[in-house]
Amino acid sequence: MTLSLSGDLSASAGVPEPRGTDSRWRVKLARKWARRLSAGESPGPGADELERQLAELVDQLCTIVTGEPFSAGEAVGLGARLVELDCTGETTLRCTLEVLGKNLLRGLGPRREGDLAERVLAALAALAAGYSGALRSAVAESQESSLVESLRQAHGNLELSRAQFDELFIRSTSGVAITDLDGRLLRTNEAFQRILDRSAADLAACTLFDVVQASEAEALRGYWQDLLDGMPQPLRQWRTLMRSDGEAVLASLSISLLRDADGRPDRYVTMVEDDTDLALLQNRMSHQSLHDMTTGLPNRQFFTSYLEKALGRADPLTGVTVYHLDLDAFSLVADGLGRQAGDRLLRWVSDRLRQVFAGEESMVARFSGDEFAVAVENAPGGPDVVSTVTRINEALAEPVYLDGHGVAASASIGVVHRPPPDIPPEELLRAADMTLRRARRNGCRQWELFDAGKDLAERERFSLAAAMPGAWETGQVRPVYAPIVDLARDKVVGIEAMLRWEHPEFGALPHEKCVELAEQTGLTLSLGTWLMKVACARISEAGELPFSVNLTPNQAVDPDLVGNVLRALEDSGLHPHRLRLVFPLRELVTERGEAVDNLRVLAEVGVCIVVRDFDGGLADLACLEDLPVCAVRLARRLVDRLAPSTGRFQVDEVLGDLVRLMHSAGVLVVIDGVETAEQAAWWREVGADRVLGSLFTPEGPVDDPAVLLP
Repeated sequence: MTLSLSGDLSASAGVPEPRGTDSRWRVKLARKWARRLSAGESPGPGADELERQLAELVDQLCTIVTGEPFSAGEAVGLGARLVELDCTGETTLRCTLEVLGKNLLRGLGPRREGDLAERVLAALAALAAGYSGALRSAVAESQESSLVESLRQAHGNLELSRAQFDELFIRSTSGVAITDLDGRLLRTNEAFQRILDRSAADLAACTLFDVVQASEAEALRGYWQDLLDGMPQPLRQWRTLMRSDGEAVLASLSISLLRDADGRPDRYVTMVEDDTDLALLQNRMSHQSLHDMTTGLPNRQFFTSYLEKALGRADPLTGVTVYHLDLDAFSLVADGLGRQAGDRLLRWVSDRLRQVFAGEESMVARFSGDEFAVAVENAPGGPDVVSTVTRINEALAEPVYLDGHGVAASASIGVVHRPPPDIPPEELLRAADMTLRRARRNGCRQWELFDAGKDLAERERFSLAAAMPGAWETGQVRPVYAPIVDLARDKVVGIEAMLRWEHPEFGALPHEKCVELAEQTGLTLSLGTWLMKVACARISEAGELPFSVNLTPNQAVDPDLVGNVLRALEDSGLHPHRLRLVFPLRELVTERGEAVDNLRVLAEVGVCIVVRDFDGGLADLACLEDLPVCAVRLARRLVDRLAPSTGRFQVDEVLGDLVRLMHSAGVLVVIDGVETAEQAAWWREVGADRVLGSLFTPEGPVDDPAVLLP
């Protein structure tokens, strides 16, 4: 008898929550951060408030790092917030980067390590830029306040105040310029002269508007007039100043209006901060957030943005084509020659792809791991898809030498040609990924063109697979039972346990479909163990007939299989000889040996072993010769093709010889999939022993095994 256990037990039902989402971990990180920032100082009454504020920053930083789409620039405000919290010590930034850099990588997950490291690096760079910019602004405002106050006191003809002003004016690290109401530069300090690379004499012949980029001079005059008309002080803005050599300097200007003793406008004081380095850092941070660090190619976020624009502007007659590539043997290179060799191969592939598409309006991007994508805005007369795929394969086929080893890369490719211009980029990328998966199933260096019908079917299948764990929990997936019939006596001699999913939309999904879906989500091990346990309990109450359970490939090699079977038998009180475990033959003929070990141990404790997918080949016969097998099931593909084979005398004779060979070895022959009385009669004539199929359960498998008893 053969009961089919349809559940591939490839993954545990419960997955532990990543540490990065644990609020307690974040609180601990904030506490560690606060202690490092206040090292050497007594905690004080504000320690708890600082810890609370830092905990909020940790939460925001985790959200930025794990967010989709990822935007490192959002972390700039977190750095500025540190300055607002008065965390401006000499070691504040260093301690912050050390604490967050070490702990975020350990605490956040699950995510590919390389992707997470890049995100944390980009976010911390943004935080550092925000902190530096805010700190410089705070210092500038403090200096400005002191300088303006000194000027006011100087206007009161106090020599001491004049001396203090001169000291601040000379030693200030910020550029300072004093102008009249028309903007003529009356006095400038060394910092201002250094920023513009001009001497004091040169500047004395200029107005402030002369050293501002021409396109911005009028706007600055307007701000000056607004200030003169009573706009609240100080006025801060970013302007482009021009050095003597023509180089542009991005600077922040703080402008204050001074009045004389009678309250009349008298002078302008302008403080200048050179923000060029900060702008370069921000640009670099922005570049890193949109590009892959290994290859320098645009990343998925940048590619998606480009794709959205390309779809909108492409010629309606030629459209856009998207190529999604996956390197076939990248892991062999990375694992065999080392990670550095793998990175060099990725850079080589990126260069090759750039060359292939150099003459077209296109973007080449690296998504993650060994996946690349290309978007091409097709032009009339441009290369077609077939020739483009050929060019890609030829470009990647040329060997590249890594540490003395000649390595060639091949790729599987999914192609979406001329999608609708209004398709969302995310949907287009999903379609390209699904097409790539279908190409990979055909082997290495294969490609496939998007097919809407196949895509719809796969989306439906994936949707079912994703919903299956919830359906199992709510009872929609349940065990059902079918009879195993002795052909000679036309009598039920066993029961097979199977799965059935009563889907509210698609109706009853059979055992084979349930197993297929469970394997896609890693549910087969858990589901298979559950089916065996429930079947043992139900059949122990139904009578003395033996029952069968089909094992999936993952279940057959599971190191916990023996323990799970013995526990199910012990809990139900069933004797092992009543259980028929059906092993897939493919797992028994591999070199791994785990399935054979499980089979031998279970046979020794009394479990009857059945082998399925048997087709009578020499390898199959050699495998059975050494194993304690009590029955074989012919492969379903043979059953579907052979029976009934009227007039095919050679087939009848070969099958008859095979059945007699099995009988001489003491092994029964079982046929699964018998649907008509004609088929049953034919297999009886061939010599098969037992059958099961829809002929004996016209209404489908039943919920109660007791109704199958003779």
